[in-house]
Amino acid sequence: MTIKLILLQSGEQIVTDAREIISEEKTVAYLFKKPHKVTINKPFLVSDENREQDDKVQITLGPWILLTPNDEIAVPNSYVITIVDPIESLEAMYLEKTNPPAPKGLPNLSDDQMQKLREQLDLNNLDLEKLTQIYSPEELESLKEMYLGSTDGTDDQVSSTEE
Repeated sequence: MTIKLILLQSGEQIVTDAREIISEEKTVAYLFKKPHKVTINKPFLVSDENREQDDKVQITLGPWILLTPNDEIAVPNSYVITIVDPIESLEAMYLEKTNPPAPKGLPNLSDDQMQKLREQLDLNNLDLEKLTQIYSPEELESLKEMYLGSTDGTDDQVSSTEE
């Protein structure tokens, strides 16, 4: 995964997992995976007392193209002005937004691992031998708990009390 901050000819700043598309040994386009537009919101200053906040900005991330289910978008290299590494906080924000934490009991799996899991985990025709080649025993136990419930005979229960 190569997270980059990309400035487009439109002036938009996009943070994305970027890959080159090469044809005849030349970069002809870039493949943006889960591209998000960076919106910079400068705080409004009312008085000089808040002058120290003048250097701070608020960042908002949102999907670059809202009305598409596509996670990957090809962009011609002629539309890209420059590509740089994002600051650490922007990269962390992007990763948190595009890779939410796994549900309880499910190990953190990459997109590739999740795809392999979807392909292999057919409950009507479960091939345990293939699964043991792909996943560690701990990951398999978590997956088993997620799909089949608790393996120790107890189910997680949520209780609440009113004060």
